[in-house]
Amino acid sequence: MGDLNDIMGNQEKEGGILRYDNRWRLQPEVRRVINEVWNKECADLPPAKFHQVIKRLRNALSRWRSKQKLNSQKEIQRIKQEIQGVYEKDCIDYDHLNSLKLLLQMYYRMEEEYWRTKSRVLWLQAGDKNTRFFHAKTKQRRNFNRIIHIQDEAGTHYSKNEDIQNHIVSPITENEVRAAVFSINPDKSPGPDGMNAGFYRHHWNTIKKENGILREMEKLDTEMH
Repeated sequence: MGDLNDIMGNQEKEGGILRYDNRWRLQPEVRRVINEVWNKECADLPPAKFHQVIKRLRNALSRWRSKQKLNSQKEIQRIKQEIQGVYEKDCIDYDHLNSLKLLLQMYYRMEEEYWRTKSRVLWLQAGDKNTRFFHAKTKQRRNFNRIIHIQDEAGTHYSKNEDIQNHIVSPITENEVRAAVFSINPDKSPGPDGMNAGFYRHHWNTIKKENGILREMEKLDTEMH
């Protein structure tokens, strides 16, 4: 229970590309690893090399993961036993006890995250047998993603294709990029680089930096114009 291997794809188990696990956001060490690699190894990379930034972060996360105990259920049992041991001592170390309780809380959250992800994987596997359902969902998604009108900051609505295009090609802002990133379900399947929407959401303050995703979006925006 709570084992990352249960929700990893066969390619990753066989040494393929690492896929970001949303449970890692609960690990303070992950944030430290990402910030350290970003500042030390990615500061000189231009926006056009953003894919190299992601590759270096992925490699760093892979090294970190190889050293971790990723079975949250086993860690929960271990911490519970350690807490019981603290209570059984003649003199209780309350600082140590509180740190153990915080650690236990984190692993409980990781276990919940595991089962939420696990249930989604099982749903997808079962859904493979119902192609009519998935065709209907695809059609529904396409209709939902089609832009039929927009509203600007002044509250003016535009429904003609020409008017919509003229407003869509306006310079991209940080708030627009952030809104787009945070609108994606963090549990969506990751892209070819192994990073899902949860990675970009949970580490937004790091990856939006000078040589990050915002610069890459600005570059693409300039090329489009």
